[in-house]
Amino acid sequence: MARESEPHIPGTVEHLVVCGGRVKAGPRGETVELNPGDYLTYRGDVPHLYEALAPGTTFVLVMQHV
Repeated sequence: MARESEPHIPGTVEHLVVCGGRVKAGPRGETVELNPGDYLTYRGDVPHLYEALAPGTTFVLVMQHV
């Protein structure tokens, strides 16, 4: 099941690193599929989502507020 997120404060940037499994993430309508070791950065001040595509998926998410 996807977790949809509303926009955060203006200027927010999110950084995501996949530790295990597979993830679909990014701004709504522009998501990409990621595998272990993949890194993605995208605007967090627009609607966005995360979705685990495999059981046991883990990732690190850092939110940068500018």
